[in-house]
Formats: sequence, C-alpha cells, structure tokens
Amino acid sequence: MSIDSSCSVLSCSVLNRWQERFRNRDWMVQLEATTENALAKRSAADTFQIRSIAKQRLVRKLGTLSQKEMKNIIDALHTILN
Repeated sequence: MSIDSSCSVLSCSVLNRWQERFRNRDWMVQLEATTENALAKRSAADTFQIRSIAKQRLVRKLGTLSQKEMKNIIDALHTILN
C-alpha cells in the first residue's frame, strides 16, 4: 500500500493467502507475516488488483509494509505495465 500525504486517495492491492503456484507469477508479491505489517500469515499482494480508495473510508491502520516490500510491489507493477 502507498499513501501520498498530499492526496486524499490510498492505492492498495488485494491480499491473498500465499500459494506456491503464485511463485512464477510476476504480478504476485510474497509478503511474510511480521509484527510491522500485522499480517496473520504469509500473503500475496496481487498487483493486478490495485484499487484506489478514499482515506476517509479507513477506520484504523493495521500495519505498515517495509521499504523492501513496497519496492517489490512497485517492481511487480513495472513488470506488468511495461
């Protein structure tokens, strides 16, 4: 997920339970569960499912992705958009 503090929109991707069949799919980014991201289990960010939503719709922050996780998601987006 990414938040632009000057904007009222949040871009996010759908998270799915990680499955080994995702490994060779360039648009699926594996995310390990950590205390920082608050994921309960290994997950996948599906970059084909990027959505924009208004920040006002968010009730509370659950977790934060690391810079490396964000870079992996951005790289996956570059791959599918090029």
